[in-house]
Amino acid sequence: MLQTMHYDTEAEEKLLNYQIKKLERERDKKRQKRVQLAQKLSPKDLIVSEHAILRYLERIEGMDMDRVRKILLDRQIVDCHKKLGNNGEYPSLDSTFKVKIKNNVITTVIP
Repeated sequence: MLQTMHYDTEAEEKLLNYQIKKLERERDKKRQKRVQLAQKLSPKDLIVSEHAILRYLERIEGMDMDRVRKILLDRQIVDCHKKLGNNGEYPSLDSTFKVKIKNNVITTVIP
């Protein structure tokens, strides 16, 4: 009889430990959600988008975006793209810069 009581008590202890761990996991999830919500509520640093920078250069500084586009699409870059493919780095005609092309899109300019 004592042996049975011992096993029963041990089983109850294991069950309680399982329940405690489950409750601790739930508590940790709630805490994490609370922290995330608090971060959303607190003010963040203001970010300037690439689009806003582009519009500033175009509209305030008076930069001609069509002219920039023509510079980036110079004859050598277009020829390299046609001959060598949709992905790669191709030099400009005067070799002052290269463009990186990925999936037919000029993604960046490299000095």
